[in-house]
Amino acid sequence: MKRIVVLTVSTLVTLGIGAGTAASATASILPGQLFVGFVNDQRPTASIQMACFGPIRPGQTGHPIAGQTLRVQRSVDVPGGNTGSAGHRIQAIFGTPAVAVAATFRDYGTLPLPTWLTLPCGGRGNVSFVATSPSRTSRADNVHVTFVGQP
Repeated sequence: MKRIVVLTVSTLVTLGIGAGTAASATASILPGQLFVGFVNDQRPTASIQMACFGPIRPGQTGHPIAGQTLRVQRSVDVPGGNTGSAGHRIQAIFGTPAVAVAATFRDYGTLPLPTWLTLPCGGRGNVSFVATSPSRTSRADNVHVTFVGQP
């Protein structure tokens, strides 16, 4: 008697067999892995809500509103970053050059966007997700962000 196995697309993705960014959220970060970064579950662009109220003055800074997130997810074929030959951790860094390290990931998953960060109340910026042990083969993944002050 022959058995026929039918796997749906959702089953394949759950098993990590499908294309795209499907992978375990709790998997360890290891060398030679492709990854993508997210800000508030968005990429390649995202908004960060800032606790800046009223008219925003040029150069004004403030703090992110609580409840926002940073996420690193292993990727199968979506263009993004690479941990390179030595990367075991990924950092989310604001600014170019680096202004502040917002989070360090040891495993793939989601971390809160720290409210202690001092960031612009308005304008645009960059969050770079980079391997903490850079090598010739490592590559950052960037999310372009817009800082949004509250009315």
